[in-house]
Amino acid sequence: MPSCSRTKENNHMISPRALTIAAVAFVSATAGILSLAPDDSGGPKPARVITVWSHAGPGPESSVLRAQVAKFNRSRSGIRVDIAFPTADKEKNYNERVVAAAANHRLPDLVDIEDPFISGHVRRNKLAPLEQLLPPSLQADLLPGIGDRGISDGHLYAVGAYGSTVLLYANKARLDAAHVHYPSRPGQSWTAAEFDAALRTLAEHDKDGHVLDLGRSNGDGEWLTFAFSPMVWSAGGDLIDRHGEPTAVGAIDRREVARAMEHIQEWKPFVELTDTSSFTQGTTALSWNGQWQYPSFSKVLGGNLVVLPLPDFGAGSRTSSGTWSWGISRASGNKDAAAEFLAFLMEDEQLLETSRATGGIPGTTTALEKSTTYGPGGPLNLLTRQLDGLCGEEDLITSDCTGVTRPASPSYASVTKAFRKAFASIWAGEAPPESLHRAAKEIDAGIEAGNAAH
Repeated sequence: MPSCSRTKENNHMISPRALTIAAVAFVSATAGILSLAPDDSGGPKPARVITVWSHAGPGPESSVLRAQVAKFNRSRSGIRVDIAFPTADKEKNYNERVVAAAANHRLPDLVDIEDPFISGHVRRNKLAPLEQLLPPSLQADLLPGIGDRGISDGHLYAVGAYGSTVLLYANKARLDAAHVHYPSRPGQSWTAAEFDAALRTLAEHDKDGHVLDLGRSNGDGEWLTFAFSPMVWSAGGDLIDRHGEPTAVGAIDRREVARAMEHIQEWKPFVELTDTSSFTQGTTALSWNGQWQYPSFSKVLGGNLVVLPLPDFGAGSRTSSGTWSWGISRASGNKDAAAEFLAFLMEDEQLLETSRATGGIPGTTTALEKSTTYGPGGPLNLLTRQLDGLCGEEDLITSDCTGVTRPASPSYASVTKAFRKAFASIWAGEAPPESLHRAAKEIDAGIEAGNAAH
């Protein structure tokens, strides 16, 4: 299957001046009492403590990680893991806080990083290469398209436990009641016009007409870029031109992209804005959301849950493909211990537990082969097929692509900030060409500032 290689934009960096310099607010997941292990003379000595940060706020993923930490700590006498999670109000700004902490030399031994930000940390010399720290068998087993996202400048700097994507969830009972036909075979998707028509028909059979959830409970941070950049790719554009000199002008502000983004304004009357559990309660028929919602959605809807590709805005249905990856701080004095814990997290048993909690694709070939969820006929086999069609970075975004990676650029912080602002402006009613043209100029200004700072 196609894999993602490192970006050609190696001479830019994220400017720390654009970030708030603040401590990362976390809630410790351990009691902080160190167990003791015997030293060479038979006397006790403190076990080595490795500090770990995860992006996962309160919920199933953090619960699984807590259990895995406890299991690891019980099985080791000389290492103790102290893991910390963001509080609920800080979870949505986790990326920005990690970048700010890195700028102030405050990274823990092992840190959870969303993949587009990896190259920025590498460019700022914040992460340690992993080739000599992780078992070769694990490196060889990493799933292409997930493991490759941790490669920068030809070295492996981060390892993802699972892959994430964006899906269109549907309530079959609601669709059938409104006599709405939906794609039923692999490779099929609604066109944008068909999706608009489905919304109108569903609204006619709904009390308040609010039939679509756009996943806004995921926040206004990276979710907006992850969720709605597929509209840019599906229209034939990109967040930046990745082939040649990086620039957003002519990529994100193309006429076809503006036309695609006009649909956001057309959907607004049909969108449920206030009730974050509207889909599971059956009050909305469709949810544009991440794969991490699958465990809770399937638990409530059962056989009425239908998983569909995102609509086609002219150049084929596209979705985001990304991962949260573990990286080891270059400044850590416990690199080998951190690598031992990371290798534990990447064991098949742990990956499958994480997959069940997040709905994500397990990060290694052997774990994927053991998953009943992602194999042929599995309820999330769609995600596996999308990974098979993964492209981005130096691979051209062609008609065969189904999953696309966000640009792993050292200037990605500028890219995502500008896109989120454009989305908010379009949602508020501004003409998409104006919003996107302004975003393109802001992105290019961020790239230029990164060049100057570097």
